[in-house]
Amino acid sequence: MMLNYKILQYKHKTLKDGTHPIILQIVSNEKPKRYSIVKSCFQDQWNVEKGGYNSKMPNYKVLNMLLTNVRSKVELILSDMAKIDKPFTFEAFDKYYKGINKPIGLYTFIETIIEELEKKGKIGNKNVYVDTLNALKGFKPSTNLQPEDIDYNFLVKFESFLVERGGSNGGISVRMRTLRAILNEAINRSYLHKDFYPFSTPQSKIGKYPISKLKSNFNPRGLSNDEIVSIKNFDSDLNSHLKLAHYYFLFSYFGGGMNFTDMAHLKWSHIMHNRINFSRKKTGHNFSVLISEPIQFILDHFNKNKEDKESYIFPILNNLIHISPQQKNDRIKKCLKQYNIDLKMIQVKLGIQSNLTSYVARHSFAQVLKSNGISNEIISQKLGHKDLKTTDYYLSKLSVDETDFADKVL
Repeated sequence: MMLNYKILQYKHKTLKDGTHPIILQIVSNEKPKRYSIVKSCFQDQWNVEKGGYNSKMPNYKVLNMLLTNVRSKVELILSDMAKIDKPFTFEAFDKYYKGINKPIGLYTFIETIIEELEKKGKIGNKNVYVDTLNALKGFKPSTNLQPEDIDYNFLVKFESFLVERGGSNGGISVRMRTLRAILNEAINRSYLHKDFYPFSTPQSKIGKYPISKLKSNFNPRGLSNDEIVSIKNFDSDLNSHLKLAHYYFLFSYFGGGMNFTDMAHLKWSHIMHNRINFSRKKTGHNFSVLISEPIQFILDHFNKNKEDKESYIFPILNNLIHISPQQKNDRIKKCLKQYNIDLKMIQVKLGIQSNLTSYVARHSFAQVLKSNGISNEIISQKLGHKDLKTTDYYLSKLSVDETDFADKVL
């Protein structure tokens, strides 16, 4: 049986950008089968005699290492197949070779992740990926973009593009962190070799892109004690159109800085033994909030459907109307917008100088605990922040009584 293989530039096919694909060609009994591998290149970037990229090809050393890995894999497969003492077939070879995935376009890959997030009901994350994909398409409309094309120079130019569009450091950081997550997943699924990873890591040397340089201009600030007191004493009975916003803010403040999305998903079934037990939508972490006197007062105001344990506590979501994750997400965004508008009106009425938003309740919660000597570890636990593994381990050892004491300080 005649059997041989080689890696070559397939000049019979020209891609839209003028490059030719690099292929692995297996020939058995004069019948060839071809597998696309690694990255296409121009004719003058390929060394025919050596069967590899030359110095005109960016990252040619890394690419040639990948070709060496392919050759080693093929040699091992053919050696193992010869030991079986069965006739060679392309079908049998494919089963061994399937560990090497065919190249997938970057945009196609991101769209796959978006579909997966939607199926999981992670609409917030899905929207972040959609925004990042749209930004990438605005920067590079080419549909032939591959994961390995995202290198240091690409990221620097992408950053400049986002700046020219009016992006802030915080917003650009979100795009870059999302793109980093995409490439990490591409590595996990064998669509990208780890040597192509373009972002800075503790072990990386020069030529890697550091997201940490994108310091946000956002300066979160909690309210002063006097401002908190004024909100507590705000008479929303005389301003009934602002009552929802007033109670939402106080519930978030007294409820451990709970964010609006988690509040919207709270049901009466989450209440048990004088505690509210829920999972954060953003992280999936479980939380247990002691029902203090101020929280009980607010719950009593919304107890119309208390007997229906599966009904929502707050009049944001409705089981009969908001069924799909997308419907819930759209409804929460609409209510959050109105909530922040109403908070601005409360800010004006009370003469508060700080910019009053839904997130200020979270900042204020943390600030008051800090000023009363509560440790950063307990505050982090109450807020549900992600942290170093060692800190996570330490936080997991904190007792419920300690975090309940933090609630009483408020």
